[in-house]
Amino acid sequence: MTKQELAQLERDARNAETRVKNQKSSIERAGGKPGVPGYSEALITLRRLGEEAIAVRLLFTNAQKVFDTQEKKAKNRTKVEKTQLEAAAKGEVYVPTPTKQEVAASSQPRTPIEDYIKVVAGSSKDEIKNLQKLLKNAGKNYLGVPYYVGPVDGIFGSSLGPSLARLENEMQGLDLQTGKIQNREDYFRQIAQQGLAQPPDEVASSGTKLPVDSGQRIVFTPIQAKSLINTVSNVELGRDATPDELKKYTSDLKKAQSQSITTTKYSMVNGVRVADRTGGLDETQFLTDIIQKNPEFAKRKQGKEQVAKQGLIQTAVANGLDLDRTFSSQLPTWLNRIKNGEDPDIFKNLIRQTAKIGLPDKVNKLLDQGLDLDTVYAPYRNTMASILEINPDSISLSDSLLRSAIQSDKEMSIYDFQREVKKDNRWQYTNNAKRDVADVGSKILKDFGFQG
Repeated sequence: MTKQELAQLERDARNAETRVKNQKSSIERAGGKPGVPGYSEALITLRRLGEEAIAVRLLFTNAQKVFDTQEKKAKNRTKVEKTQLEAAAKGEVYVPTPTKQEVAASSQPRTPIEDYIKVVAGSSKDEIKNLQKLLKNAGKNYLGVPYYVGPVDGIFGSSLGPSLARLENEMQGLDLQTGKIQNREDYFRQIAQQGLAQPPDEVASSGTKLPVDSGQRIVFTPIQAKSLINTVSNVELGRDATPDELKKYTSDLKKAQSQSITTTKYSMVNGVRVADRTGGLDETQFLTDIIQKNPEFAKRKQGKEQVAKQGLIQTAVANGLDLDRTFSSQLPTWLNRIKNGEDPDIFKNLIRQTAKIGLPDKVNKLLDQGLDLDTVYAPYRNTMASILEINPDSISLSDSLLRSAIQSDKEMSIYDFQREVKKDNRWQYTNNAKRDVADVGSKILKDFGFQG
């Protein structure tokens, strides 16, 4: 919500309220009361204008709250960024003071890790990317295992879920040691700041004597193996591993870990003792490679592609387009990218970008916000269907009468659009038209005293 958009909403609200006042004054000047010609119609118009004014004012009020919240967050974010820069210039790391909500949250149980992973998987690309970067900055834990080894690309891949599961085990240990429930977001920021402040592969030393080169081998316990296997299985297959799969994968993982050794060699670089670690096993990738060989994985990818295509078809129809005809050359590439983990919303937005070509700016902005044309034109489409006595779905989104409701310089009120619909040739054949003619005839007879 921008300041200009908020100002426009406020002007709309004031104009709507002015229209109510003008209509009320018009009725009063005409001596408005029951029995006066045109009084009923004028009263109906007044009520409609009043309802519109209330709706527009409510829209502005809600928008004002959203805008104020955005401004407050922006100011706080600027303040934090400034403090972080000042701390960095001094060689320090700034840790924000937790809010009252964060302090209160520290005493509340964390949501189950399975539910949290589902929430992360459904987050926006920017949110996932920020989390990936946070965990990447954390480096390695006390065992020398990286917190996160996947890419920082905003896509929920097979590495992120297991990383979060391992972090959950780490936090549970701290819960028992400290008697305090760790807050996920706080803990993630804390380990990221520690990782940036002291890279895990560098150890300062005033002496020149180097430790003896060493090796390390990590083998998971059955509980640790089960947790990681189920996490990877849920990411790749959408379910926990079966008892037989658990037995096999645990055995394969234990064997691979037993044969994998992480070696640490020490050297002096510019007076600093550096530990270079090589080798080791990426357990997550190891299990991912095994599970992806399951025929069920290929079927699931195919199912994802079918679901994704159906979603794209629905978006295209909702914007008056034929998916196969309009995007025939791009569609195979889109589906392949979705099958490999990209968010289908990226391609739905591309469909909306095509649909908005040649439309008024106001409609374009609504499509940019994720709305579809059938949603934007729904009030006019339903009004048009009611007056013409036809099914709304039979009205094409490219219908010239429908498109005339929203133009580059104005947007028709429902009342004005009703009058435009009645000018259409299709209206004269409806029961609505016949009733209107009969009503007008009766009114004329009454006005001339020929009908009581």
